[in-house]
Amino acid sequence: MIDFLLISTRSPKRGVIEIYPKFIIKKSNDLMIRGGDFYAIWLEERGLWSTDEQDALQLIDRELDKYAEENRGKFDSPVKVMHMWDAESGMIDSWHKYCQKQMRDSFHMLDEKLIFSNTPTNQKDYASKRLPYALAKGETNAYDKLIGTLYTPEEREKIEWAIGSIVSGESKKLQKFMVLYGASGTGKSTILNIIQALFDGYYSVFDAKALGSSSNAFALEAFKSNPLVAIQHDGDLSKIEDNTRLNSLVSHELMTVNEKFKSTYANRFKCFLFMGTNKPVKITDAKSGLIRRLIDVTPSGNKVPPEEYRILTKQIEFELGAIAWHCKEKYLSDPGKYDDYIPITMLGASNDFYNFVTDSFAIFKREDATTLKAAWEMYKTYCDEAKVAYPYSQRLFKEELKNYFREYKERVSTEDGARLRSYYSGFRTDKFEGESTVNNVSMTRTIDFKEQESIFDTLYANCLAQYANSKGTPKAKWDEVKTTLADIDTHELHYVKLPENHIVIDFDLTDESGEKSLDANIAAASKWPPTYAELSKSGKGVHLHYIYTGDVTRLERVYAEHIEIKIFTGKSSLRRLLSRCNNLLVAMISSGLPLKGENNVLNFEVATNEKGIRTLIKKNLNKEYHPGTKPSIDFIYKILEDAYASGVNYDVSDMRGGVLAFAANSTNQADYCIKLVNKMHFKSENISENHDDADAKMIFYDVEVFPNLFLVNWKIEGEGKPVVRMINPTPQDIEGLLKFRLVGFNCRRYDNHMLYARLMGYSNEQLYRLSQKIINNEPNCFFGEAYNISYTDIYDFASSGNKKSLKKLEIEMGIHHQ
Repeated sequence: MIDFLLISTRSPKRGVIEIYPKFIIKKSNDLMIRGGDFYAIWLEERGLWSTDEQDALQLIDRELDKYAEENRGKFDSPVKVMHMWDAESGMIDSWHKYCQKQMRDSFHMLDEKLIFSNTPTNQKDYASKRLPYALAKGETNAYDKLIGTLYTPEEREKIEWAIGSIVSGESKKLQKFMVLYGASGTGKSTILNIIQALFDGYYSVFDAKALGSSSNAFALEAFKSNPLVAIQHDGDLSKIEDNTRLNSLVSHELMTVNEKFKSTYANRFKCFLFMGTNKPVKITDAKSGLIRRLIDVTPSGNKVPPEEYRILTKQIEFELGAIAWHCKEKYLSDPGKYDDYIPITMLGASNDFYNFVTDSFAIFKREDATTLKAAWEMYKTYCDEAKVAYPYSQRLFKEELKNYFREYKERVSTEDGARLRSYYSGFRTDKFEGESTVNNVSMTRTIDFKEQESIFDTLYANCLAQYANSKGTPKAKWDEVKTTLADIDTHELHYVKLPENHIVIDFDLTDESGEKSLDANIAAASKWPPTYAELSKSGKGVHLHYIYTGDVTRLERVYAEHIEIKIFTGKSSLRRLLSRCNNLLVAMISSGLPLKGENNVLNFEVATNEKGIRTLIKKNLNKEYHPGTKPSIDFIYKILEDAYASGVNYDVSDMRGGVLAFAANSTNQADYCIKLVNKMHFKSENISENHDDADAKMIFYDVEVFPNLFLVNWKIEGEGKPVVRMINPTPQDIEGLLKFRLVGFNCRRYDNHMLYARLMGYSNEQLYRLSQKIINNEPNCFFGEAYNISYTDIYDFASSGNKKSLKKLEIEMGIHHQ
């Protein structure tokens, strides 16, 4: 039971018992309120928090349904469950009042640490998302080649140190942000794209100019999701009006957040900022807080050829886990590496005073001291020659120069007895150290298949294996198999049971004629990380073998069209016939593969109407709940049986063909699935009766359907009432219209079905196709429930010899068609 919920019953009307939710005023462990509104709810099934309020409503409805089912036998009167999804029940209003007015803010910021695909979670982790890859050591060849070209070793180290601080969780304590400064097309966005891929779901975009503005009250709204990383590809901090907000954000200080249409709240942001720019960051003076917080990175200017660039960026998708691991180790080897870092390049690009000291560097270093008067004369000469637009006054110059010397004295006596005023000594040369190098790289790669001894046969010699029978399937059940791969001739068709973490990427690309293309498959497979590979049974497909470091059960089975991910859990086995292979070891892979979506909180109440039943059937046909055909067919059967038994009025007969075809495509359970489809009730025993609400107003309506336009025109009965035209109405609009007593002409055979289809979410294009099917008298184009959504059909009152189209009747009756 959710800890903030209490389920109660009441009898507002004689003979009816209502089951409704009561919300408890307490500090909840399952619900968080922020800014005077819903923030998050704990989902035990996912092992994650959810910020989607719909998940909270569905959980409450499930608790209500569970209570009603468990206690149904205890009630001697009809039971009515007051669901959250039912607007007329008023429960949603109670929920909003509870969250927005009765409860006070009580929350813990979510996603303050990275959760990888192989990281176990609990409620106290306060996580609402996972990264789609596992953190694991591995090869980073593509990444090394790309970043080694675009950045010098020193600049690359800065980037990897920053990434590593985030992966290790230490960035929340660091007071640093990174600016990639250089010309366009030099690789700034390339690195930022890699960072986005590494922290997918944990980053947000921000507006640097807004942070530097003194008048933007909503500048922090971009950080409301509490990201660990904030990125702007093309930012501008060249005209900072006030750096207070930026400094506080980078320092992780407690700040007041002002979101539009919400109450203000305080938060301490933990994000690390990355910004790409071709304009220097404005550093006003040597005391600016930005100096000790800014890490500037400058691209080398070297570029990668376009084709090679595309290959490298594609391969990097498979190296994310290894890149994160490498950067983490890089950071942990020297966490304080940039504690005293000074952004020399940025200072020189934006600070005229720094450039003056640089220009006078030789003099200051040789003398290691100066006086205000001497330095001031040097400064005036420099400003004239350099055309400095806004030079300092002598007062400001005196204070700024102190930042470049270790000691300042108002009066000092020299060895010869002379007395000097405003004396600076101990020139700080550390502010001017820095260097850069360049690097060039190139690469080409393909897969070299040869008829040779297979490394795979050696690695998996002890795995169970058996020959295929004449039908191409395993000869025996795996429980009965004793032979191993070493016992059989792998050049004959056979099956082998592999470890569950072993996956195979199966390439079956075709050419223009539709035939399998070995060249196309080798070209596509060559873009993946190098690993053991062999040709498929046909000799035209390619199999890449990997050890997956994450949870294989969460992998999608389809990577792309004609590229499949094969996993071998349970009794699954690899069909294999060795012909040609390469000589590489099986590589490890941790990222780059698509994962299944988070398990949705199923709302079984959705199946209480035809629209919901159709939705659930479609999701099963798309294998959104189960990866296999048989369990999906079982689920469809259960949906229809439950709906049939509960007395729900529905008719989904038009979907039977699609379900039957889906069942017939089952690889091993086609007979079972087809038999089960034949037992399914695709329509209820009784179709709904006409809805007759005597108090509802009578509406006359007509619809028009076009390929890209859906019109519903209606008017209330009586003279002088205006005609209302609904242009592309939403399903919610149609639902509201159905509350009236509808009257149409031939509507039971056309218009009603158009309204019903829109109610179920049909698009304009789908409506048009349905309209054409009805006009052409094609089968399976009517909805059983649609016939009786109207109050009556004028066409039914016409005598048998007078059943004509509406336009013909208008002509005969002399009615002007307006």
